[in-house]
Order: sequence, then structure tokens, then C-alpha cells
Amino acid sequence: MSVKAFLDFIELRTKVGSVIPFMAGFFFTLYYFHQIDPINTVLYFCALVLIDVFTTGWNNYNDFHLTKNETLQQSTSALGRQNIAPKVALRWLIGFISTATVLGLILVWRTNLIVLAISVLFILIGILYTYGPFPISRLPLGELLSSLVLGFGNFFLTVYVNVPADQLVDLRFDGPLMLFQLNWLNVILVFVASLPTVFLIANLMLMNNICDYTVDLENGRHTLISYIGQKRGIQLYQLSAYSCYVVIIVGIGLKLYPWPAALAFASGPTLLRNGFALQKSQEKRVVFGTAVQNLIVFNGFWLVGMLIGLYL
Repeated sequence: MSVKAFLDFIELRTKVGSVIPFMAGFFFTLYYFHQIDPINTVLYFCALVLIDVFTTGWNNYNDFHLTKNETLQQSTSALGRQNIAPKVALRWLIGFISTATVLGLILVWRTNLIVLAISVLFILIGILYTYGPFPISRLPLGELLSSLVLGFGNFFLTVYVNVPADQLVDLRFDGPLMLFQLNWLNVILVFVASLPTVFLIANLMLMNNICDYTVDLENGRHTLISYIGQKRGIQLYQLSAYSCYVVIIVGIGLKLYPWPAALAFASGPTLLRNGFALQKSQEKRVVFGTAVQNLIVFNGFWLVGMLIGLYL
């Protein structure tokens, strides 16, 4: 497999969907909990990237087999476009998930069984996204689950591996007893803090399904857009994007973010312009990049604000 084929297979350009929530969780942990564990952070980041490339590759692998139209199979799947043999792709996938499993087990040993439970759940969702009798990607659940896994789940685990377990969720054994402890207030606050990444990652999937509306119907994918239509899908996309600014105001009010996090409002013109662009065109090659741009620009300003807040 050539380098170009490999990068297309793992869709390197989409990894911002994992890296940005990780960075957001990292800066939030530094600001709100005032602590970080460098070893756990590196272990988690490496495992996260491997799981992400596995999930993307697995989705491409299954899309190649599930696509009914041979022409679409060659044009919409990385395996078809790059002439990648399914057996070669499968070997890479096994390598990704095996390495991620080893790193994950080391991380569980250093932290808590909660990391194992959440990771298994997220990997299962990733596999079922395009596999099984009812793949999630072909149902109106894709945006919700992908945003919760990548937006909140990634953010939460980044925080979790860096703070004492009793700050969030603790699961341990004491003789024959299994003890579970939940700091519900902190979990809710972490969820609120993660909402901008949740909304903008949901918009990546929503944008994809808005643009692929006709192709998805031809391939039997009944995504959310097939139920609410493109017009309402665009309205939902814009509402989700602009809701990020409400979260910033709430977050500063709750002292989840420092006041310089308001720098995120500087991304407003970009999000507005990209929202209007989607109204004018639903052609993927024209507008899909704007969803990625929203994620990068909004979080770029927000992260700079968080960094400034750390030194005030």
C-alpha cells in the first residue's frame, strides 16, 4: 500500500475530529482541575489516534463491501479509489486495534476499570457504525453517537486519565465487593465544557449526510437527513454551530473557562459565512471543508483563550 493510498484509507484529514477534543480536554483539565499526568496523556493520545484510524479504516473496508453500485464502490470507497486489496486493508486494521489494545490495557492498569469500560463501549460503537445488520451510519443515530463518542467521550477520557478517579467516576474492588462512586456534579460540568466539540463534530457528520442525501438513499442509508430533509438539516447544522457561543457564555459564568475563552467569538464571521455557503450549495467538494474549518477555527480561538487564561 502506497503512502497516498494509506492516507486516503485512514482519512488523515478527518483526524482533527479526535485531536481537537483531546486538546480541548487537556487545556480544560489544566485550567479547571489544575493537574496533568504526562505519561497517561501520551498513552491515551496514542491509543486514541490508533482507535480513530482503525474506525475510519474499518468504515472504509465495510463501505467497500456494502456498497451495491459497483461504480460508486470504486469512486466513494478508499479501497476502490486506491485499488487496495481487502486482505491488505484487514491486516492494517488488525495491527491498529492490537496496538491500541496493548496501550489501552497499560492505561487501565495505571488508572481505573472505568477507562476499560468506556473504551470498549466506544470501540463497539465504532465497529457497529458500518457493520452488522443495522449499521449505525445507515440510521438516524450517526450524528448523535459520533458526536458523543468523539466530542464528549474523547474530552471526558482526556480529563479522566489526568485526575484522581474519585473526582469523576470510580470503580474498584474491595474483597468481594465492587464499589462504584460517581461525582455527578463534576461529570455534568465536564459534559457542559465539552459541548462545543460535541456540536461541531456532530456537524461534520451532519454536513456529510446533507451532501450525500441522494447517494445515501440509493445505497439504503436512512440517515437523519432522509427523515427531516435537507432544508431542516441545514437549519439544524446552523443551530448546532451557533449554540457553541451560548456554551462559551455559560462556561465562563460557571468558571469552567477563564474569561479569555471569549476569544472564541472571533470565529463568528467564519461560522456565519460557512453557514450561508451551505444554504447556497450542498455539493460536498464545495462545502464539506467548511465544516472542518468551523471545527478548527472555533476551537483554535477557544484554545488560545484557554492558554491565555492559564497564565492569568
